[in-house]
Amino acid sequence: MNEENALRGLNPAKLVDEKNTSSKRVVMAIDEPKKITPMLLLSGERNPDGTMKNILHEKLPTQLYGLYCVLKADKCGNIAQIPFPKMVEAESPSEEFKHLGGKFYEGRNAYYFKDAKGDFVPMSDFLLKIREKQRRARLDGTISEVFVVKVNNFDTDEEFQLEIPAVNWLEIFSIIEKTFQELLVATDEIPNARERFKRLASLILKKSQFATKSLTTHWGWGLCLKDGSRKFQHGGLATCKSPKKLSPSIVTSAERTRILSRGFDITQVAEPTFTEPIFVYTCGCYADALFTDAGYTNNFSLMLIALSGFGKTSYVKAQCSPFVPEKERVVSVRSTEAAMYVEQEKAYDDVLVVDDFNREGSEREIRQKLKVMRALIRSYSDKTPRKKWSGMNETKGPAIRGGCIFTGETKMTGQLPSGELRYIKIFLKERINGKILQVYQQNPEIMQVFFSEWIRFLEKNYTAIVGWIRKKFPLRREEFASLKEPRLIDACVHLNLTAYLLSQFLMEATVFSEEEAIDFVNSLCNITLDILSRQRDELTEKSPVTLYIEEIFNLIGTGKLLLAANLDIYCHDLQRYGGYIDNDIYMLKKDETHVAVIKAFAAREDYFAESIEDIAKALKKRGLTKCDADGCLKRASSKIAGRPRMLALIVNKCESFLKEENQNE
Repeated sequence: MNEENALRGLNPAKLVDEKNTSSKRVVMAIDEPKKITPMLLLSGERNPDGTMKNILHEKLPTQLYGLYCVLKADKCGNIAQIPFPKMVEAESPSEEFKHLGGKFYEGRNAYYFKDAKGDFVPMSDFLLKIREKQRRARLDGTISEVFVVKVNNFDTDEEFQLEIPAVNWLEIFSIIEKTFQELLVATDEIPNARERFKRLASLILKKSQFATKSLTTHWGWGLCLKDGSRKFQHGGLATCKSPKKLSPSIVTSAERTRILSRGFDITQVAEPTFTEPIFVYTCGCYADALFTDAGYTNNFSLMLIALSGFGKTSYVKAQCSPFVPEKERVVSVRSTEAAMYVEQEKAYDDVLVVDDFNREGSEREIRQKLKVMRALIRSYSDKTPRKKWSGMNETKGPAIRGGCIFTGETKMTGQLPSGELRYIKIFLKERINGKILQVYQQNPEIMQVFFSEWIRFLEKNYTAIVGWIRKKFPLRREEFASLKEPRLIDACVHLNLTAYLLSQFLMEATVFSEEEAIDFVNSLCNITLDILSRQRDELTEKSPVTLYIEEIFNLIGTGKLLLAANLDIYCHDLQRYGGYIDNDIYMLKKDETHVAVIKAFAAREDYFAESIEDIAKALKKRGLTKCDADGCLKRASSKIAGRPRMLALIVNKCESFLKEENQNE
């Protein structure tokens, strides 16, 4: 009888009682021959759900090592025994196997389960090791815990790393089975497998020893330190898991000068009146935390306006948000408000670029785009936190920090004055120099390095810069008081202080001489004043309320909007009339009247963007309408079926309002 056949007739070896010996060595003794229960092996094929096919492959007896089964599973899932033809000695059973608890054991290369027959069934062909537990602080202050796990496949000598959220730890074996098809999770061989594997996962966690590390997950300026400074968090730090990373620091001063000079030269792709305000605004977005700590936030957005094909989108895509993958640098104005909330969080302490505003599409599509833009403009100008919901409880996410740039073929019209003050309109009148821009498109690392060094400059001088801003901002407000509008004044101060900081940064890197730095700041100051002065002058144009009332009176006067002489005539033919006259009040169908006004503007190749709800509120605020106590419209007479709410214009007050507005012009 050969050695293998001899082993098949032997009873499992018994361990010498450790209590009765002072030696650490444990001898495997052979008892009288008894039949060993054969083990059912499965083929390496898997079902579509990832489980092993229950097909009889072959039968082999179970060879025991002490009380532990010594088996080997290949990468296809086939299980084979490792025979021991001779009596085996070992220092201790714990050198080969470790009892985890209950009926679960850890071998050299697998986990085992002791079944009801006393046989040890392999549960896997790999082992896990928890390297560390990470406590990751999110931007909104919430903390999640993640286990970093090493998975060793001993058949192929491969090592995998997984990050498993702590709340999903008990599902780790299911996750491995779905993630790594080459690893064996023997669910078919284990009774009540799902619960068994959860219990095994729990025991592994209990027996593991690992360090706990605190990390952040967001990009941007961290918490304020005791000295008033902040550190910039990014994925290049060992303490941050953000996907966005700053470029490595430049070693030599000569190389730093060359690369920063090349980065600033992107402003040469078009006239300075277009590129310089955008470049300085981008620098200001990364410095928003410093202005905020000084008490003066970046409270405006930019809107870049140019004909299609001039290259405005290509320019901002090459210059702005260089730390974001290229395909994610620009988002569409056609996105929903909910999608924009997500994009805002991604662009915290960065620049959000929203592309392609125009008046194309249906009225509904245009209104949606306007709604998205207005929501973004207001959120960035007021730094409003966005609301989040968790069950019945409302919570607020982080305040917005950074900036937003819109691109479009035309400016927004029909805005209320407060809306016009919240963003700066910058026009591109000539086509971008594509040859120069192509250098930056093909070498995105140029802008990555430039803004990385800019952020490090701010970080190094954080407290000094914050103190300087706190001192200079109110003084500069007085210098630009001629703009009159407080929001425009603050925007001008913000851009000019940022330009000065940028000039100091470039002087330190020997990109600018002192004279060039002064010229740059003065140039930017003149450009900014010119842009904002023109925008201030545009605010003297007629307000949407004035335009709306004038258009209604014009439609009535030309007979395009028919009003019945009284309520009875109106009720006799509701389809014909757009409303009726009730003494000194025009009772108007709100929706039909609003559509008529919009169509009248469109006929003149113009656009009226205000909704009927916003206009009704503005009319009520000025006392130009009669309204119900609970709204901005008036409920119709009981003679009209359904008693719809109507726009009730007080004629004499509207006439006085228009007269006063025209005199003020």
